[in-house]
Amino acid sequence: MPRLESKYLSRVPTIFCALASTGGGKSFTTINLIRMMRAEGSINKVFLISPTADSNSIYKAILTPEDKTWDLDKNAFQHIQEVVQECEADAAKYRHDLEYEIAYKKFVSGETISHVEENLLETGGFREIKPKRPSPALVLDDIQGSILMSQSARNPLVNLVLKSRHIGEGLGLSIFFMVQTLTGCPKPIRLNVTHWAIWKTHSTREQKLIYESLGGMMSEEEFQRKLHLYTLAPHSYLFVDLWADKIADSF
Repeated sequence: MPRLESKYLSRVPTIFCALASTGGGKSFTTINLIRMMRAEGSINKVFLISPTADSNSIYKAILTPEDKTWDLDKNAFQHIQEVVQECEADAAKYRHDLEYEIAYKKFVSGETISHVEENLLETGGFREIKPKRPSPALVLDDIQGSILMSQSARNPLVNLVLKSRHIGEGLGLSIFFMVQTLTGCPKPIRLNVTHWAIWKTHSTREQKLIYESLGGMMSEEEFQRKLHLYTLAPHSYLFVDLWADKIADSF
């Protein structure tokens, strides 16, 4: 399968987390990132779960009629399962279209095709079909306190994060979190984030949770200094790319 590339993140699929208090800029920044990734093709489908999925106009910048949105409710676990099922279905279609394309090229070049290939081409009416690699993203906004942040071993979101790169027959699923705090966030989620956007926080507990989540990328003293430096200006943030082992003031 072709590897996804992005000008904005070092690895796609990604587990991205934007961490800021209300009004800090996390939604604007994350939505803008997803919008640019859609434009470059590293994301071509969005699943959104949020308490305001159907009412917040900011999401319009990243959604198309083919995307799926759900308000955060008691059926959130079921919505996660629906995401997985749709990713698997899209991957199966992509595999079918790749096989179809091979058979089609043989057919139009005059090569002999097998009965299996002929049957395959009949499914598409012997027309040219261009395979489209799925590159989906799940966007989770303001899910603190919900069942999706449950510490239960039965929480499907935790399992999804752990297996995100293997979803859809190995094509993978990007997951974007927008959260106000890491308190209450299951540890397996925090420790599997690959890209962070971190805004200013005065909470010592919060800073320790963030530092723990960075996996020893730098000393705690260095982290405190960098966090202070990169968040001095209003709405500024510290961008941490754990995959590329770098920090910056933006993705």
